[in-house]
Amino acid sequence: MATFREVERKVRVADSFDIAPVLDHLGDYRPRRGPAFTMLADYFDTDELTLFRWRITLRRREGGVDQGWHLKLPVVGGHAGDRDEVRLDLSEHVPARLGDIVSPLIGEKPLKPQVIVETLRTPVSIVDAEGRMLAEVVDDRVTVRLPGQPEAQFREIEVEAADAADPESIACMNAVVDRFLAAGGELGSSSKAASALGARAGGECDVPEPRLPSSHVMAVDVIRVAIASGVRALMLADVDVRRDAPDAAHAMRVAARHLRAFLHTYGDFFDTGWRDRMSEELAWVASELGAIRDTEVLLARLLDHAGALGDDDGTRVSEFLNARLGQRLQSARASALAALRSDRHQYLIEDLIDAASNPSALPIAYSDYSESMPRLASAAWHEFRNTVRGLDIDSPSHEWHHARILAKRARYAMDALAPLEGKPVKRLAHALSIATELLGIHQDAYVAQQTLSSLATAPSTSGSMGLLLGRLFEYESDEEILDRFRFMDAWPDIKKAAKKVEWL
Repeated sequence: MATFREVERKVRVADSFDIAPVLDHLGDYRPRRGPAFTMLADYFDTDELTLFRWRITLRRREGGVDQGWHLKLPVVGGHAGDRDEVRLDLSEHVPARLGDIVSPLIGEKPLKPQVIVETLRTPVSIVDAEGRMLAEVVDDRVTVRLPGQPEAQFREIEVEAADAADPESIACMNAVVDRFLAAGGELGSSSKAASALGARAGGECDVPEPRLPSSHVMAVDVIRVAIASGVRALMLADVDVRRDAPDAAHAMRVAARHLRAFLHTYGDFFDTGWRDRMSEELAWVASELGAIRDTEVLLARLLDHAGALGDDDGTRVSEFLNARLGQRLQSARASALAALRSDRHQYLIEDLIDAASNPSALPIAYSDYSESMPRLASAAWHEFRNTVRGLDIDSPSHEWHHARILAKRARYAMDALAPLEGKPVKRLAHALSIATELLGIHQDAYVAQQTLSSLATAPSTSGSMGLLLGRLFEYESDEEILDRFRFMDAWPDIKKAAKKVEWL
């Protein structure tokens, strides 16, 4: 399985559109035309078009240099034309690997062919003066076949950056797109199949992007936005975990913890039994992901700090850590994936989808948000502030870790109100994000020490390696104390941000 970042823009043009004048007048760029070829693609989805509504496409394509199975996923926070494309070799049926990746979104629903798209493609490479390819333009004449309907045809031009990480390649793509738009094209974003399927494919997904009302905001409105945002983040991160995307376990774990912290801080608005059950299940999934995330962070940290031991000793320790913690990471990933494929997790996803639109809110949630939510957010802030007041440089590590938990609760409480309360609350939320980051780094130093101690005293560890691990232990111990000073240095600015919020 291979994954590629695809950055492209789609331009719809009339059948009679003349592409030559655009391509022949690109300034410093030069076109290189290739031979036309035909591709035939079956697009698969549930009968409800679940994937299309999540802006995801799954196709089996014959023809072209990249024929095979393609799963295209939106890039969180990216442009509508940015996709991560997962590719597998051509086979007759939907590969189980791809079905597993999208299973958080489709559950047990079967994937079936929904539309056939035939494309006559004429490619053009856009190169610079040295002949380096910067972008590709493809002129597609498309025929769509839907069961029981007459064929439909249209023409579309796609412009794709040759290197999604190269600013010059992106700039070239944008310049070419601008020329096509100036010549009468219209910017599009839907896939060819989604365009053919029409309104059903363009409908809202199971957890739509949440929006607050423009006026008369009730607490339940804020609750729905916060829960829906968290559920979307968790489900999309779940997809990324299954395809082993970078930092996906962390993103999913953060989403679960964010939701759980929100339920804790604003618990007065929920049915107690529902809240406690949801909180327990979110804690479970966060725990299952914890071993992946903790091991990833720990290994990266220790490999970085091993350099402090000198070149030779650092290399020895790095090789040792890669071997030991690499095994732990593989085991953690296998365990987490087993949990994510369990019935328990599927039931949680179903409950979260329901909670995004129908949280089990009590009648008091249907009052103006300002009557109670700022009070609960204030309580979260004061609990964190009072805990920090009790800390000093020599306080036990677990007390510092508790402060981190409270900082997260306060931060997420402010995040929920920031869109309504304006800049002071936004600035406090940002200040609290700095607090959680600093306290998180402090916790990483503590965990590093516990891991090094365990590895150094293991029967299979040689005496000389044990001594090197001991030296690295001392380094991490010093870092933990320095992290406490760093947090205390930042604390006055965090308090200053809180003073700007009138209801604190």
